[in-house]
Amino acid sequence: AEAPTRVSFRAARRHYALFSYTKPQLFDDFTLQTSCIVPVEDLSALVTASVSWQAQEWLQLTLFGLGAVPSLLRLSGATTSLGEYDTVPLQAQAMFEARAYF
Repeated sequence: AEAPTRVSFRAARRHYALFSYTKPQLFDDFTLQTSCIVPVEDLSALVTASVSWQAQEWLQLTLFGLGAVPSLLRLSGATTSLGEYDTVPLQAQAMFEARAYF
């Protein structure tokens, strides 16, 4: 007799498209960065962006933003199928950060 299988692994196949863009030294002291994660199956998206300012040699100020973009199915009004980022609890967030280097 064969031993029963106690643990099974079923990998969920998902395909993502990742986009990223960075523009350093914008106006000498600023850096712009953005990225986007898109599940190919439903075309919802998670978009992030940040702007950093090197105010002094020892001080860096950064503003971050994060937003979820609903899938095309959700935008068309379909309720039977939801995209991966359609049910994110917060549709947008922002954060400010100040770093002081000694």
